[in-house]
Amino acid sequence: MKKKMMSLGLALVMCFTLSVPAFAKDTSSKNATNDVTVLDNDSKLVAQDFDNGNSEISFVTDGETTYTVYVDRASNTLKETAYCDGNVVSSNTSHVPTSNPTIASIANSSGSYTYKGTVTYQYYDTVPGTRDLSFAYLSSSRNTGYNINKRFQNVAALAGVLSLGLAVPGLIADEIALSVLKYVGFASTATGFFIGSVDVACVDIQMTWKLTDSGGYSSYMSGDKYVVTEDGNYRGNTYYEGDFWATSAYAEHNTAFAQRAYEIVYNTRDSVTITWG
Repeated sequence: MKKKMMSLGLALVMCFTLSVPAFAKDTSSKNATNDVTVLDNDSKLVAQDFDNGNSEISFVTDGETTYTVYVDRASNTLKETAYCDGNVVSSNTSHVPTSNPTIASIANSSGSYTYKGTVTYQYYDTVPGTRDLSFAYLSSSRNTGYNINKRFQNVAALAGVLSLGLAVPGLIADEIALSVLKYVGFASTATGFFIGSVDVACVDIQMTWKLTDSGGYSSYMSGDKYVVTEDGNYRGNTYYEGDFWATSAYAEHNTAFAQRAYEIVYNTRDSVTITWG
């Protein structure tokens, strides 16, 4: 009991004597896309991707942010910050070497769009009518890999390294990090763990659809599909970002795909009748 009381006292001393006020980060270009993953009843992982390409991944316990990792892609650095009662306890910036992605065009080598067909939409406004959209696509793939061989404070720290090492958004990196922890046998809330030599590979398939109306105006619908392996083992780890639709969506006359395209071009979710060309 005496040892436990001494340990608790030391922790409190560290919290109050080492803490400094938390200063706000630069919020320029910070329109963020957020993702929250609940780890257990007390903890969650929060990932944010910003318009400037950077990311921030936070570990939250009992509603309080205890650890953040800021991913700076321009400098390939991570800023890891630990908090206690809202104050900074420690902060560290490190450089993460990134893989050189191999980029291959799936559609064609010229970078031009491949025409797929035209869809006619019957709409039922005050005055019913029809609208035609032509569909063309451009697709490419990017292969990245990273060898994990270091100690991490928690899953947020691991996600930050994977976000840079695999060149993936924070929203995808947190999912990959959780998969890696499961692969090596650690709980999602584990702390101070070491992962020794695990090769993580990622294939990022990027798909963009060019949607052109009868007046010649074009809109674009794009998304990514990430296929991840650990030590060469595929365990069903596929993640999606944005509006990813494979070419099979057109070939199979996927109604949801056609409806989504109509929504993007005309900014409406009105009911329509779809005829495939």
